Amino acid sequence: MTLEDHKILFEKTQKGDIKAFEHLYKDFHPRMFAYSKRFIADSEIVKDILQELFSDFWNNREEIKIETSVNAFLFKMLHNRCIDHLRSQVIKDNFASLSSLRLSELKYGYFNFEEDPFPTIFMAEINEIVEKVMESLSPQAKEIFRMSRNKGMKSSEIAEKLDLSIRTVEKHIYQTLKVLKKHLADYRAILFMI
Repeated sequence: MTLEDHKILFEKTQKGDIKAFEHLYKDFHPRMFAYSKRFIADSEIVKDILQELFSDFWNNREEIKIETSVNAFLFKMLHNRCIDHLRSQVIKDNFASLSSLRLSELKYGYFNFEEDPFPTIFMAEINEIVEKVMESLSPQAKEIFRMSRNKGMKSSEIAEKLDLSIRTVEKHIYQTLKVLKKHLADYRAILFMI
């Protein structure tokens, strides 16, 4: 279906045409399901999110104003719901299992839903914050953290290379993580590195 087809179907949906809505649902559901699975592993949760999204879309159809395209609108709605789910999951898990949330797929940047429904999010913002935090660190703390996170070195390897105690290395890593968590509090739902 083309963008114009989607627009026509949406206009009919706004007028209460259930068949037009079903056409939109059938066209978008598979792609939206695949998109959600990149962030949320549990298929049942994804099905619930999509069911609620399409139900809200139908119930609020008369008030919806689409500025770009139906594609962009629906994927933005879905993106927001996936993020909301991940945030609530993180709160429930008390940040204990961030890596298990499969957030590594959720990179950062800005969405361009017209061209690609699987683009990255928030990358520019988070990178900027991380770089500012890194610049505020002492040269030693910065080097230790980069060796740990960027090069994947163990504390013992860093300690040996820099001629420091393991305790000192771990203290620097801990303090850096603490500062990053504070500065990235609004992004915790999508962090997989802390």
